[in-house]
Amino acid sequence: MDTALAGTWRLQLRPDGTVVLDPPEALQAPHGPVCGEVGSPCRYDADAGTFRTNLEPGTPGAACNSLGTYTWRLHGGRLTLHTVSDPCAARRTLLAASEWTDLADPRLPEGAYRTGALSLDQLRLAGAAAGLDQAGVEDFWRGEGVTRTVELTLRLDAGQWTVLVSADGRPDVQAWTGWYAIEDDLTVRTTEAATSCAQATYRYRLDGDTLRLAGASRECDGRAGVIRLTALHQSAPFIRQHG
Repeated sequence: MDTALAGTWRLQLRPDGTVVLDPPEALQAPHGPVCGEVGSPCRYDADAGTFRTNLEPGTPGAACNSLGTYTWRLHGGRLTLHTVSDPCAARRTLLAASEWTDLADPRLPEGAYRTGALSLDQLRLAGAAAGLDQAGVEDFWRGEGVTRTVELTLRLDAGQWTVLVSADGRPDVQAWTGWYAIEDDLTVRTTEAATSCAQATYRYRLDGDTLRLAGASRECDGRAGVIRLTALHQSAPFIRQHG
């Protein structure tokens, strides 16, 4: 691969026809990917054998402000693209130089998992059970706008791990997002997006639709970071949502 594109790229092909491309940290905005005119979304369409996209991997110029056409094959969780016609050399290299691996893992099904409404008393007790001081836990949640209750939502989507917070019944606000990998039947490792040294490893247990997380280790976070990670992930079981 072109050394200018070296690193780990993550690609989400959404059902609405939009593409989300997460580049390596060195290529994050303002050097990251754009698509066509400023503000227009990256898009794709596909039929039984052909894949077309305006994805532009951070390379300016008319050649990349265009559509590329590829054949595609998905087998065993691996997506292979072969160039049919594409004037953008960087896009050809990015999409077709190697296989793409599906990050979904059936051991922890994708989707939304949500807690019930948790009171400040429950949040303090959950923090204490995880070895944190209750005052520090309460300070964290009040800083998130919680005066009465909070509901947490965990979304798993194509290797992306996102935690949303609904404080006092208000709309969900993103509190944490990054990437995850299932290491074995009991362990999941998370890495916060675009933040160095924000990693955590959790023990997980999925009983039916009930997901429980317990901290196994945390890296590169001080006391405030430990409270944040623990409070967002270990305050209550998450229940998988259907429909």
